[in-house]
Amino acid sequence: MYIIFFHTGEAEEKTAKGETVLALTKAGEKTVVEAAQGLDHIIPRKLRTQVWSSMSAAASRTAELLAEELGVKRRFLKTLDTDDLATLLTTAFEHSKDDDRLVFVSSQPHLGEWSRKLTGLKLPFGEASAAGFSVQQPLPAKGELLWFIRPKYLKRIG
Repeated sequence: MYIIFFHTGEAEEKTAKGETVLALTKAGEKTVVEAAQGLDHIIPRKLRTQVWSSMSAAASRTAELLAEELGVKRRFLKTLDTDDLATLLTTAFEHSKDDDRLVFVSSQPHLGEWSRKLTGLKLPFGEASAAGFSVQQPLPAKGELLWFIRPKYLKRIG
């Protein structure tokens, strides 16, 4: 299975109805769209792609923009709000096929911890950066890092 970890775009605190949440800034949205255009060249459209996001406002909006650009639907998965890679991968393998491409949208420290658990490398994910992994089975969680790209390079690909 081919898995992509994608970090949320730039976010800022917003207060609505007495609740403070992290929401994407306009610049963050623009960066995500530009990065998504690069991802669209990395992920062939003929392959089935799924975009899954955590429940946070920033991740949800990032996933919405990615899914729109890639021409797919977005799904929510609470596990993306934790460091529980084993459950995340088990769920992914249960709801996809071997040749699917899954894009998981979340933020630090989760992405760095997942990459460390998969490969031994704790990648320095920043806003709108992405990494692609090949994972053969959910447990034990072992994968191969295929690429790691910052948003300015994803923009150039697009």
